[in-house]
Amino acid sequence: MKIEVGKTYNLVNKNRWDFVDVEVFLPVDDDLLDKGLGVNIQTEWKSGELQVTIKNKDEAETLQQIVDHEVELCHSDFEECDTQSTYSGNSYFVFHPGWTKEAIEKLEADWEARSDDLFDRLEFLEEIGYEADYIETYISNGVEIEEWVDEAE
Repeated sequence: MKIEVGKTYNLVNKNRWDFVDVEVFLPVDDDLLDKGLGVNIQTEWKSGELQVTIKNKDEAETLQQIVDHEVELCHSDFEECDTQSTYSGNSYFVFHPGWTKEAIEKLEADWEARSDDLFDRLEFLEEIGYEADYIETYISNGVEIEEWVDEAE
C-alpha cells in the first residue's frame, strides 16, 4: 500500500504483545526528582489499534518504512496519532537509573500489598507522590494497515 499525505490509516500490531505503552512518571518531591528517581509503567498489549492521519511528506515516508520494512512505530513520530483500542494488557514497573535494589523491592511490595484496593498502577504512583509526565506508544515487528474512510462524508 502506498502511504499518502492527507489520508488516515488504522494500524494494528501483527504479533501479540508488540503494542506497548510506556507511561513516564516523575516524583513531585524535588529531592527525589533531583536524584532522577522516575519510574515507568510499561503495558504490553495482546492487540492494539492506532489511527494515524498523515500530515506531511516526512510522516508519509516514515509510515511507508514501517509498513514495508517492519520498522518500529513510535506514535510521537506523527502529529496526529491516536489509540483507538487495546486488548488484554500486562503492566509492570520499569525503574529509571538511580534506584537501589531495596527501594525497588519496597515499592514493588507496597504495590502488591495495596493492589487489591487500587484500580491500577497509575493511581498507586499518584498516591505515593508521582505524576505522569508523558506517554509513548510503540508497535514493533510490523503492522497491519488499512486506509480509514469517514463514512459520514
